[in-house]
Amino acid sequence: MLVVAAALTLSLAAHAAPPVLVEIVDLSCAHCAAFAGTAQTIAQRVRRAGGIFRIAPVGPVIGKDSPALSVLAVYGSESHQDDASGEAIVAAFYAGYQNNADLAGPAGIASWLATRGITWPASADLQDPRLHRRFIRAVQMAGDAGVSDLPAVLFINPDSGAVTHVEAWAGSAADLGNRINHYLQQEH
Repeated sequence: MLVVAAALTLSLAAHAAPPVLVEIVDLSCAHCAAFAGTAQTIAQRVRRAGGIFRIAPVGPVIGKDSPALSVLAVYGSESHQDDASGEAIVAAFYAGYQNNADLAGPAGIASWLATRGITWPASADLQDPRLHRRFIRAVQMAGDAGVSDLPAVLFINPDSGAVTHVEAWAGSAADLGNRINHYLQQEH
């Protein structure tokens, strides 16, 4: 009986859907920047398992609900960059906000990214309404999931798109990483 149970467990694990994770961040958040290295390690693990890991910035915002251009640049970079390059752009923005770089306009963004060895595509249109819709969707997902602390990682059901679990900052990058890895081990 024990052998059958073990075989069933292995069979179910083999058929588990690959994980889908969305990291909700604010590019000006020191905790989000501190978690970036851990998040990158988790992202690599998720992708090796055939899953998806996306970074969804919800800040900084200008005024009540307009995203800063850096946020739109991250959403725009996804169509121009691979995962590693997209993560490099996010890391560059974290550093930019920590170093008070001029990220208010397209020229400042391109200049700052160039100092980090990243060439910003001249064809990038930060006024593209699709980028703003992606920002609004991330804000809605975070709100619907009850996210109150950043960074937060949402576990998404790949079939329904529903958020099934949330892990958020609660003191340290290591703690958050451990909780995410524990949940991934339990579910995948």
